[in-house]
Amino acid sequence: MNHHISTLPATRREFLKLTTGGIGLLAFSNFAPSFLVQSARASTPRPERDRTILVLVQLAGGNDGLNTLIPYEDAHYYRLRPTLGIPKDKVLRITDTMGLHPACAELSALFKDGKLGIIQNVGYPNPNRSHFRSTEIWESATDSDKFVSTGWIGRYLDNTCAGSPELDAAALGNLAPRPGAPPSASANASASAAASAAANTASPKLVAANAAASLDPAAINLGNELPQTYLAARPHSTFSLSPGQPGRLGGGQQNLEFLETLVKTSGNATPRPDASGAHDNNTYLKQTMMDALVTEKRVRQILAGYKPGATYPGSTFGQSLRSIAGLIAANLSTRVYFASLGSFDTHANQAGTHQNLMRSLSEGLSAFQHDLDAHGLADQVLTMTFSEFGRRPMENESKGTDHGTAAPLFVMGGKIAGGLHGSAPSLDLERNQDLAFSTDFRQVYATVLQNWFACKTTPDILGATFKPLGFV
Repeated sequence: MNHHISTLPATRREFLKLTTGGIGLLAFSNFAPSFLVQSARASTPRPERDRTILVLVQLAGGNDGLNTLIPYEDAHYYRLRPTLGIPKDKVLRITDTMGLHPACAELSALFKDGKLGIIQNVGYPNPNRSHFRSTEIWESATDSDKFVSTGWIGRYLDNTCAGSPELDAAALGNLAPRPGAPPSASANASASAAASAAANTASPKLVAANAAASLDPAAINLGNELPQTYLAARPHSTFSLSPGQPGRLGGGQQNLEFLETLVKTSGNATPRPDASGAHDNNTYLKQTMMDALVTEKRVRQILAGYKPGATYPGSTFGQSLRSIAGLIAANLSTRVYFASLGSFDTHANQAGTHQNLMRSLSEGLSAFQHDLDAHGLADQVLTMTFSEFGRRPMENESKGTDHGTAAPLFVMGGKIAGGLHGSAPSLDLERNQDLAFSTDFRQVYATVLQNWFACKTTPDILGATFKPLGFV
């Protein structure tokens, strides 16, 4: 294959310049990128480089909350867990009654520095113990008896305002159609004509900044499957990276070259005269491939040159957080990132497995926070964990724990209110009885949306009004 990464343009503007050299990408210049067409029906600020950022960390499988935040002075805890209970002298004490798992030394230090908050006993009414369904509930932010196809971040993006009208018009004007654009481009052509007029009145520097920001994905996922959290009713630019790898295409250079060739070849295709619908679909697919290719190369370049300000663990989770830090430090306008740490489904022989998971979580989050501190970004980023459910208070006969209900979650950042939030669960329980949650997880989301993202339409996104908490 004769194509090399050095020939791949890093911006859409470079793609358009290449059309004069016969590369065959002229069709792309007729259409504005879909992620510039934002909903203007809400009052949420559009993602910009100096705005707040959310990093979601999924603890997949159902984290055992009682062995994460340990009520070491509660006799019921040791009654319910005669073998799994963490001995008092091993607990990392953060208050007179509560402490962290002994593998969480780094998180304990962050807690004492005021950069880590713990929201206690988080759950939802009528809990579901299915991994798939409960994850769906958390990611969609709905009641347990309701089913929707969108996620709470997806709906946030749906409600994201397009920002300054004159700047958006100017950015669209930069992508106005060529003379003789096909009829299928008429809608965009009309919009671009009006945009071009507005562009003449906008500051060139502001236009350039806005156009550059429009190239960034609205949300990035460190994983092989797009989480439901990001699913939306409207199109938005999202991007997925292979966890722990500096680029999402597992085949690396060879796959990049193949995708580049595919884009260039598809750009040369001539639609049949009677296939206007097929032409529209092909153009959309080519636009999507071009967006993916541009973003892929840009991300690879960013991560290849990134110099972290902290030492990350070599685990997949640790390297995923390193990638997120690198992208944030690159000044992308991306607002939300998603990473996952798995294997929390500890039905048998839990002690060693959970200890390793807690160590991986603690070391990874600590390195991430210190890296952000070193780059002066700690005040801009809020990191939040979630898990589909906790575990039952009583250990089972296999020295593990079964699917439960409520559990604590972590929030981390330079501008959070650290400490404990909410109330601890009562452990005065009978055999196999579940915890009764005291904080609805949508209160956590409402806090993020309203207080961190300055979103004025939180009830529209969450489907109801939920009282925010005090961690932001």
